[in-house]
Amino acid sequence: MFDALHAGGRIAVHSSEVQRCDALADHLVATRLGGGTATVVVDTRDHAAALNAAIRDRLVAAGAVDDRRVAVTREGQRLGAGDVIVTRRNDHDVGVANRETWTVTRVYRDGRLTVDGSGRGGRELPADYVRGHVELGYAVTGYGAEGDTTFEAHLVLTETTTAAAGYVAMTRGRVFNIAHLVAVDLDDAREQWIAAFGRDRADLGPAAAGQAAARAAGGYRTPRPLSEVLADLRAAWTDQLTAHRHLQRLAERLEHVQAQAGWEAHCQQVLAPFEAARTALERADQTAAGCAAVLTGRAEHHAAALHQAWDAQLVHAEHAAGTLAAGPGRLGIHRGRVRTAQQHLDTWTATWSPVFAGGDLDPRQIAARPIVFGSHVERVSDALGEHARRLAAADHPDEAARLRAAQQARDRYLAAAAAYQQTRRHLQQRSHLPVYHTGAASQLPDLTEQVEDAQHRVRSADQRIDRLTNDPAITSHPNLRALLQHARTDWVTEQAAAYQHAASRASSPVQSTRHDSSPIHPVDHGPSLGR
Repeated sequence: MFDALHAGGRIAVHSSEVQRCDALADHLVATRLGGGTATVVVDTRDHAAALNAAIRDRLVAAGAVDDRRVAVTREGQRLGAGDVIVTRRNDHDVGVANRETWTVTRVYRDGRLTVDGSGRGGRELPADYVRGHVELGYAVTGYGAEGDTTFEAHLVLTETTTAAAGYVAMTRGRVFNIAHLVAVDLDDAREQWIAAFGRDRADLGPAAAGQAAARAAGGYRTPRPLSEVLADLRAAWTDQLTAHRHLQRLAERLEHVQAQAGWEAHCQQVLAPFEAARTALERADQTAAGCAAVLTGRAEHHAAALHQAWDAQLVHAEHAAGTLAAGPGRLGIHRGRVRTAQQHLDTWTATWSPVFAGGDLDPRQIAARPIVFGSHVERVSDALGEHARRLAAADHPDEAARLRAAQQARDRYLAAAAAYQQTRRHLQQRSHLPVYHTGAASQLPDLTEQVEDAQHRVRSADQRIDRLTNDPAITSHPNLRALLQHARTDWVTEQAAAYQHAASRASSPVQSTRHDSSPIHPVDHGPSLGR
């Protein structure tokens, strides 16, 4: 590609149509990111659509256009925040005209758009209008560019470009006006330029400017009858009051949910220490799980050895007890056996007393009364098992310490659980809001967005009333204040009658017992006369 200066602008010569398209897209993206504005003028709407798609793809990749939440037109064009669009139909109620250029500032979930026009303020475009009468505005036809002034303008010059279209395109830019041609060299480009400005040549001076102004002025409607404007104004007052009421309901709900979310956060903060006890118990249980297996296996080993020794020694202890019970005899001939039996029982008692320490079982008594030993079998077995666990703990002191820590954590958790329930009851008594975590905080983003949408509806309704009260049919009336006051009084009377009718139907026995009040209250006259 190379450039050549020409009277009134610059000529950019490209080697192919693809190179021209890419160069135009890259140039407009760079201008947009640099804070400037640019317009591409083409011959046909099909050519405009292709360039619009290429330019938008690059803007999305550069982060200048949001492609996550979009509205989609019937032609399949995606419109996101940051996109430049063109309105394609006059709509007095919305406040837009054909071929006006806007920048999208917000996209709603239902397909509505909030747009901003340089020097024209903001507008809200309904979803139906967006789908059918809006298109991307980076590249436009010559007619669409009339009346617009941008930082720079680009003309896509082809074999069908006329002198009038070339003149419009090359006079739109305040700083740069560039014609883009696909040519072999400068001579070829010069021939194309001369041919275009000789094609369908017309007076491109004041007469052409007057025709362009007339076409631009034709995009707006002529004054409407006063009765039609007043009917629209009454409908706008109703929409305004409904929007204000809807906003009030949403704002009250948002306030309640915010209070709920704050209360839930407070409860979570107060109850957090008790939840920490549960976490500590879970960690202690996980740590102690392997220790318990080690200690259990070792205790079973000791218990088996203790039972075996107990069973074997008990037989001899019973025999020694029997010898003691028989005594040495009349002549004392069995004194030696009695002494031996006594020594055996003393040794046996000393051996097993540590096992039964702290219990109510005495090994000597068990051995002395074998006939009743059967009633102590279970208690003896429990004592042997407990001693086996003590021996296992002595063999593995680290595992035993972890088990004790787990038990202590469990005790702390049980105490915290009781305190938790008591604190919940105390918190519940201090507020009508439930302590249970209902997820109010998760509702806040969506509810906040609904409130913002309602605020936009209110502003849109206010702007519509402003436009209607400044309509020439009203402002030209000789007694403007009396006219508006009379229209307002009639509107209030109509709403009061509608409310009374709705109220009588709701109180009728044939109607459902559920009362759905009308959005219009007879004594509420709305925000103001003009708003």
